[in-house]
Amino acid sequence: MSVSAIAVALAIATTRDGTRPVVPLSALTGAALGLAIGLKFSGAVAAIPVVLLLLTPRRQPVRVLVAAAAGVVVTLLWSFLPALRDPSAAYADLVA
Repeated sequence: MSVSAIAVALAIATTRDGTRPVVPLSALTGAALGLAIGLKFSGAVAAIPVVLLLLTPRRQPVRVLVAAAAGVVVTLLWSFLPALRDPSAAYADLVA
């Protein structure tokens, strides 16, 4: 649950006006959200506030959403890669 809180905090940091680079922060937000989902699927609950925060009006809304989505996809692929190699062992590990 703490990784979900980090994802929300990073999403809040992207919405603040300032000199921070918005696109890399949104990619980092997506990576944190993907890690939260990869560790425990209940981390997907944090997707709602993250998406709502990233949809706030700004100069580059499409680039921000694409960077966040890319962060989520890359992190989920990285965390589910062992399960893709041997799905039966991953299922046995999940159930047992």
